[in-house]
Amino acid sequence: MQKRGAAIPSPSVEEGRTLRTLLDMLPIGVAIAHDSCCENVELNSVAAKILGVPQDKTISLTGPKSESLPFRVIRDGKPVPPEKLPVCEAAQSGKLLHGIELEIVRADQTAVQVYVYASPILDEKSAVSGCVDVMIDVTEYKGLLQDRKSLGERFAVSLDTMPEPFGVFTALRNEAGEIIDFVIQYINMPGAASNGIPREEQIGGRMLEISPILKDCGVFDAYVRVVETGEPLNKEFVFDMPGEAKIYYECRGNRLADGFVAQWRDTTDRHKQENILRESEARLRQLNETLEERVRERTAEANVRADQLRDLALDLAESESRERKRFAQLLHDQFQQLVSAAKLRAGIIRRRTDSEELRESIQQIEQLLVQAIDASRNLASQLSPPVLHDAGLVPAIESIVRSTERDHGVLIKFTGDPRAEPSNEPVRLILFEAARELLLNVVQHSQSKTARVDVSIEKTNPPLIHIVVADEGKGFDLSQAKVVHNEDKAFGLLRIQERIRYMKGDVQITSVIGKGSTIKLTIPTELRKSAEKPPAIVAPVVPAETNNGEASARPSSRALRIVVADDHRLFREGLTSLLSHEPYLQIVGEAADGEQAIQLTRELHPDVLICDISMPKRNGVEVTAILSREQPNLKILGLSMHEREDMAKAMRSAGAAAYLTKSGPSDLLLGILRTFVSAPTHGE
Repeated sequence: MQKRGAAIPSPSVEEGRTLRTLLDMLPIGVAIAHDSCCENVELNSVAAKILGVPQDKTISLTGPKSESLPFRVIRDGKPVPPEKLPVCEAAQSGKLLHGIELEIVRADQTAVQVYVYASPILDEKSAVSGCVDVMIDVTEYKGLLQDRKSLGERFAVSLDTMPEPFGVFTALRNEAGEIIDFVIQYINMPGAASNGIPREEQIGGRMLEISPILKDCGVFDAYVRVVETGEPLNKEFVFDMPGEAKIYYECRGNRLADGFVAQWRDTTDRHKQENILRESEARLRQLNETLEERVRERTAEANVRADQLRDLALDLAESESRERKRFAQLLHDQFQQLVSAAKLRAGIIRRRTDSEELRESIQQIEQLLVQAIDASRNLASQLSPPVLHDAGLVPAIESIVRSTERDHGVLIKFTGDPRAEPSNEPVRLILFEAARELLLNVVQHSQSKTARVDVSIEKTNPPLIHIVVADEGKGFDLSQAKVVHNEDKAFGLLRIQERIRYMKGDVQITSVIGKGSTIKLTIPTELRKSAEKPPAIVAPVVPAETNNGEASARPSSRALRIVVADDHRLFREGLTSLLSHEPYLQIVGEAADGEQAIQLTRELHPDVLICDISMPKRNGVEVTAILSREQPNLKILGLSMHEREDMAKAMRSAGAAAYLTKSGPSDLLLGILRTFVSAPTHGE
C-alpha cells in the first residue's frame, strides 16, 4: 500500500478531461480516490450534489483537512468518521464493498439516503493505488416505502370498522428457537375492547403478559401449533374465571410468516341461549317460527358480510398486485434504464480512449453498474414475476412446467391456448400460484414420473379459463383429504379451493388410489369491468442524425439500416449513440412504443429491428410475431432487462434472431450486428 502523502503520477490533461466528462454524464454519484490514503478524492457533479460540496472541489477524507468536511455520514443511526467510510475501508482492505446503506446529512441539514459500492484500484503490481466509490440516491425509493406503510395504516383504519375482534401477532422465541410468547403487532378497536386495556398499551406488548389466562385454557398452545404446522385454527375455548361463570370464546387463526392473524368472538351468550332452550322445550315450540325468521335474517346478514369480505379480499389482492408491479416497474423503467444507459456511455468512452489505466478504471465502473443492475433486477423479479406480466399466463405456466421437468425429472405434456388470459391482475397471479402449487404436489406426493398440464378457455359470458393438472401417481382418498388438515397436500388443495372460490371460481378434484389424480381449476377471465383508458399519445419519431446533426443519407450497400424500438428515452439515445459510431451501421428510425415500431418498419423496410420486450401498446413479443411474418428477411434482436430463458424462448418463438440483456457487454451486440453485414440484407 502506498505511504500517506506519496506522490501519484498525474494523468494527462486530455485523459483528465475525458474522465471528468464521463463522471459528470453518469446519473449516479462517483468519487475517485487518487491515493490509497483517500487524501485526494475527486467527485463528479452528482456526488458533489449528494455530499453538498462545490462541484469543482476535491475533498480529503483523511489527514488534517478531513476535519472541515461540510457533511456528516450516519450508518444504522450512528455517525461514521471519514476514515471509516466505505471508500477508505475498500482502499485499506483491498476488498470490494457493496450494498452499504448510508444517510448523508449536508451542511444545510438536508438528508439523502444512498446505497454505496466501493472498489479498490490496483496498479500493475496488484497494490492498491486508489479507490472508486459509487453512490446511488435512494431517497425517493425510501419515500415510496413510506407511502406503502401509509397504505397499510389506511387499511388498519378499515379493520377498525369490523364488528369482530382482529389481531396480528408475531412469535417471540428463545435461544433454542422455541416459541415462548407472541408480540401484538396490531389489534383493532373491538379486539382491544375485549381485553379491557387501551389499545396503545397492547400494541408491541406480549400476549401472555396482557392475558395470562390464555396459557391455562389452551389458546396459546393452539396458536403455537398454527405457527409451527400451518394448520388453521377454528375452535371454541372455555375460560374458567375464578368466582365467575364460565366464558366461551370462538377463536380462528391462520399462519402469517412467523406469526398468525386471528379473529375471536364471545360466544357465551350463545351457550346461555342453548341452556335456556334445553330447559324450555315447550317455549321453544311456541317460538319456533320466530326463531326461524331470526335465523333467516342472520343468515342473510352473514351472506352480506361474506360478500363484503370477498370484495375486501379482491381489493386487497388488487392493491398488493398493483403495488408489487408498480415497485418492480419503477425499478425497471427508471433505475435500471438509467444505469444501463450509463453503462452504454461508459463502454463508448472505454473503447475510444488510448489510456490503459483509464480503460481499467472505466471497466471497473462498468462492473459496478452491472452489479447494481443485477441487484435491482433480482429485487424486481421477486416483487413481480416478469414473464407473467410481459408474456402472459400461458407462457408463465409453461415456464414453471419446463423448470419442473428440468429440476425434478418429471416428463410433463403441456398444451396452452394463448387466448386464455385473465383481464384482472389478481386472477392471473392466483392461477399462476395455484398451477405452481399443483405441480409441486405432483413432484412431492404423487410419485409419478409423468404428468399433464392443460390451459384452455371456454367462450361463455363471461369467458372461463380452465387449468387441468393430472398425474398417474399413487392418488389419495378424497374424503380423507377434506378432513385431515395436517397433511401438506390436503391443506394445499384446500387452500387453493378457498382462494379460487373467493374469486367466484370452482375446483374439481378427482383421485383414485393407485391410478392418479386430476385437478381442474375454473375461473372467470374478468371479475370487474375495467374502466376505459384514454387514448395514448403517440410520441414523435426522431430520425437518426449524422455527426454534423443532419438527417442520415441512405446507407451504402454494405451498411445495415437499423430501427431502434425502446420506450426508455435515455437508453434509446445511448444505444443509438453507440451504434452511430460504427461505419457499417446506420440508424434510420426510432420508435417509443410497439405500434410505432410496426409502423416504422413497414414504412422504412430496415435490415435490422432492435426491439425492447417491455413496451407500451404492444410488447416486443407481439411486434416480433407480426413483423417476422410480414418481412421474413428482417433481422430482429430482442432486448430486455431480464436474464430469463423463458423470455428468450418467447422472443425466438415469435421470430427473433437473437435475444440480449441490456446489462450485457455492448461488444456482444456489435459482434452480432457484424455477422449481419455479410448476410443478405433486407433490400437485397
